[in-house]
Amino acid sequence: MNLHSLLFSFIGAFRTPHQPRCRQNFMHSVQHLASCFYLFHFCHRQFRSNV
Repeated sequence: MNLHSLLFSFIGAFRTPHQPRCRQNFMHSVQHLASCFYLFHFCHRQFRSNV
């Protein structure tokens, strides 16, 4: 199971219509965290391939 399918299943679990404000803030923080992790992973892989 790769990271993207895990992330999308995690996002899908929190896509409930009630409490939209709380969910929206949570989703935003999750997406921010995921993008930071992806960027770090990409840079780390680039760095290792250069060394």
